[in-house]
Amino acid sequence: MEATLEPRLVMRGEEDEPFVAGEFFVAAYQRGYRWGRAEVRQLLDDIKAHARNAEKRRALPTDYYLQPIVVLKRADGTWELVDGQQRLTTLFLITKYVATKFSDAKLDYWLTYETREDSRDYLDTLDPDRRDDNIDFHHIARAYEAIVEWFGEQQSAGQAAIDLHSALSKWVRVIWYEAPEGTDPNELFTRLNRDRIPLTDSELIKALVLSHSGAADGKMGRQQEIAAQWDAFERDLRDEEFWAFLTRSTTRKPTHIDFLFESMTPHAGMRERPRYWTFGKVQEDIATRGQPSFGATWLSVTDF
Repeated sequence: MEATLEPRLVMRGEEDEPFVAGEFFVAAYQRGYRWGRAEVRQLLDDIKAHARNAEKRRALPTDYYLQPIVVLKRADGTWELVDGQQRLTTLFLITKYVATKFSDAKLDYWLTYETREDSRDYLDTLDPDRRDDNIDFHHIARAYEAIVEWFGEQQSAGQAAIDLHSALSKWVRVIWYEAPEGTDPNELFTRLNRDRIPLTDSELIKALVLSHSGAADGKMGRQQEIAAQWDAFERDLRDEEFWAFLTRSTTRKPTHIDFLFESMTPHAGMRERPRYWTFGKVQEDIATRGQPSFGATWLSVTDF
């Protein structure tokens, strides 16, 4: 089985829209939950700011992409959460709070920590008498307090909960990466966390392009051809004189091919691109054209 890469809403939205659901298992090789008040509030502030920026433009919010969630299917049908524990746990706590204020909100996923007995029950109840049973429960309790505090600071906690529900079920998405069957989760976790360098738009686009090209014709040859073309584009864009001519800058980037995709996806009306906005526009293009016409998407890149 090949890897699966797709955007998923955090909460259930319109019919046929993929969303985060199921039981997630956090294995012992991971550290526990450690996000604090600052990280929790930053996530909430970012979502609110994205909605406000759209309102100022008198437009609907564009899709807002969070960092990837990397999972591996387990034999019992649950998901091993290889990367993204901090984000997914925080989003769980946010949706849990929203559900207390807005009856239409519903939790569709749960988390279990291998190293913490009854962790699923604790996340369900957030029993204050158990918050100091271990360091993970302590941090989870503090994160939830930060969420309650943030909503309490809004003009109306109830309306803010409705707004968050709308965001999480319509335009806030995680980038869902399902590792191929047989992947060693310990090795994958180590590789993902060794340098902690965020993935670029182009790296996510590359995974999306290659996964669709393989599905489109069932041949490895097409994937290898695209991968070779991709490397050639990156190599050409790394030529210092050519790069300076194109960008009027000598600033180097982790991946220069991002410039190509950014040029193909103008963002008129926005002062800056939201995180993974370019990836989202390419994903929309592929979805609009349909899998049988995938070649047209890549042709538009090579002919640009």
